[in-house]
Amino acid sequence: MADTGRGAVTFTMTSGLSGTVHGYQSGTVGSVASVTGLPAGLAINQLYYNTTGPSNQFAVSGFSADPGSGWFKSITSNGQTFNASAATYSYAAGIATWTWNTGAFSFSGTPTAYPTVVNR
Repeated sequence: MADTGRGAVTFTMTSGLSGTVHGYQSGTVGSVASVTGLPAGLAINQLYYNTTGPSNQFAVSGFSADPGSGWFKSITSNGQTFNASAATYSYAAGIATWTWNTGAFSFSGTPTAYPTVVNR
């Protein structure tokens, strides 16, 4: 899949709670809607805050090859901005994951909608 566009990706994440995870994990907790700007074949896989870390995680699935840690520049949700360059990055089985162990998205454990912008 070609990723020729570098515009912003926007979506609304509705948070949920599963143990110490507040936010969204595909098939587990929360939901994502109104996604725009995401290249075809890709999906938001995770956006959550884990209270035990604290740690924050953002993941995108559907890649056919490792997109690299610079696939996006920053993500903003719930008034918090995290830079991709400051994340610990990993890639496995088509899923690219960025993790931050400082700061906090501080998503609610009750259903709350959070407009989110991924700057590419």
